[in-house]
Amino acid sequence: YDARSTSPYEQACELLLASSLLTTNANISGTQSFSFLRRVIEKWAYLGVRALPLATACIRASAARGDSDTVVSALQFLCSETAKDPICAQNVWSMVSEFTSPTSPSVVRAACIRLFVPLCKSNRKLYGRIRDTLGHAVASADTTIRIAAVATLCDLAEADLIRDVSEVISWLQNKLGDGEGTVVHCAIMSLHYLILEGELDFSKVVKVLSKALVDVDDISAILCLPPTVVEALVILFGDGAVGAEEDSEKESDDDESDISPQVETAVRALFDLATSMSKHISRVTDVSMEQDLSIMKEDAARILQAIYVSLSRYKIDRLGFDSDTIRSMVARSSSEFREEPSDLECEQDEHYSSLQRIVMDGLVQRMQATCEYPEKDQELIELACNILAFEEDALGPSLWMKRARSTPSDSKEMENPRKVSKLVLKALPPPSLLESQYRENPRTATAIARMYCLHVETASSSPATPP
Repeated sequence: YDARSTSPYEQACELLLASSLLTTNANISGTQSFSFLRRVIEKWAYLGVRALPLATACIRASAARGDSDTVVSALQFLCSETAKDPICAQNVWSMVSEFTSPTSPSVVRAACIRLFVPLCKSNRKLYGRIRDTLGHAVASADTTIRIAAVATLCDLAEADLIRDVSEVISWLQNKLGDGEGTVVHCAIMSLHYLILEGELDFSKVVKVLSKALVDVDDISAILCLPPTVVEALVILFGDGAVGAEEDSEKESDDDESDISPQVETAVRALFDLATSMSKHISRVTDVSMEQDLSIMKEDAARILQAIYVSLSRYKIDRLGFDSDTIRSMVARSSSEFREEPSDLECEQDEHYSSLQRIVMDGLVQRMQATCEYPEKDQELIELACNILAFEEDALGPSLWMKRARSTPSDSKEMENPRKVSKLVLKALPPPSLLESQYRENPRTATAIARMYCLHVETASSSPATPP
């Protein structure tokens, strides 16, 4: 029906039909039975007053017979659709607050607390009551209630529904020292969303993390945290790009813009964590060890993927590099360069080489992965493209001629290739075996081995150059 042309009588008939489906058909699940009623209230919000008693009776009847699915579906319906009507909002809050009281079971309380987000989206006038209830829940001794409360705060921050950050920042800061890793993860993610919304400053948040959670300069201490907490920290470390972009816009007239120490610390931590995670993933080669550490490897892969996302958010020049650094590195790599590099230059070279290794290791690992997920490669490819674009801007056309020139010594080596010893040739498998292995299992390792044997065969069978 067209909501604008339907008469009040037809609207009442649709409500009656939805109510009949809800009360008479016991074979339909709670989610399906409320779907038609939800569409009716979406068309005509004023009918929520008539649907409220029916949903309330359904909740009480379902709770009496232990039908938790129908209770949750009815509460979701009340919090999402019926609460939009100002007359129903008070009754809906009374119903929800009844289930969130300390006398209710912790599982029921936690489920209703998680409904605060759609309830606040439907009627923002209830935000004050939701905030006060969450204030008591985050201090609960029950771990389930704390997780639900901090996760709800995280969702509210993501939806930009927190009116005054000063009212909740102390709760989040206290939860950074919670003994439950999920609570700490949600608290860090709440800070992440508040930074994105411009409510908090990245540098100040990093200082708070160093005092309340872990010293962000100490990578070994970060690795001792639960994997979910490390993943949240990695995501938050990428927020330094937001503040860096604002600083670069403010200081666009200056020749150089300073990077805050907290951003430098976050970038350095991302580099060190990426190196550690890559080594951890490639460390296990034995099948028995892989079975024992499969969960840890999955966590490391997930953290490494978050590192790629965070690094891709930064511009390369905001990672501590500039055009002069790249040009100096290329000049020092030339055979004509004879000066001894300074300690600062060596540090810059190592820092940039670390970034290149991170990208190359990630590309190699993705190529060797048994399951391919192209959507997960987007940030890694974007980071590689950013590096290439930065080098092209810094070096110009010479980027594509880095290895075009060769020294006289190189040309002599090409004319007289180094022969492979007979012991090495004997140790290699026969070419026919490598050929069959490559055809049966065309992987990078078998392809390289086959190409190497072809090269050895060609070099060993070529006639000696006459004097």
